[in-house]
Amino acid sequence: MSPSARVNVTPENSSLDHREAARFRFCSGRCQGERPPEGGVELAPGRWRCSVCWMELARKRS
Repeated sequence: MSPSARVNVTPENSSLDHREAARFRFCSGRCQGERPPEGGVELAPGRWRCSVCWMELARKRS
């Protein structure tokens, strides 16, 4: 890796990146959309469904 490609990560930068990444998550359901994490369901690490896709799944099962 060249020195110009390295990024200096400080605790301030890493916390900002984490907050930015936590704003939206990708749904692993039918919509495959980028949604806010509020109202969604974490199925497994890396698998998350938005509330719309979760309710569709719940309706099909009941």
